[in-house]
Amino acid sequence: MNTNTHNRRTSTFAQRAVPALAIVVLAIGLGGCQTPRGEAVPQVPAVQKADAPVSHELGRVADRIEAELARQAQAPATTFPSWTARITAELEYQAQLS
Repeated sequence: MNTNTHNRRTSTFAQRAVPALAIVVLAIGLGGCQTPRGEAVPQVPAVQKADAPVSHELGRVADRIEAELARQAQAPATTFPSWTARITAELEYQAQLS
């Protein structure tokens, strides 16, 4: 005699529905934990434009760029050695020590 009380259709449904239901319940629970209770959502602060100092004229953009280029041309250019030059110098230094 067959003692199985659940037919194949019922067991397949249970195997698919129970995990899906568990995922939905966990997602709703997690969403409830993430929502602050009774607190207002912080508002984004308004961006305020800063006024230019009195000593600067905003209409003289080309003149300021030209003055900056002249200052850069007068300043000495600093160059840095490449990483291979630094490694070579370190190796030569280590060879001198030993």
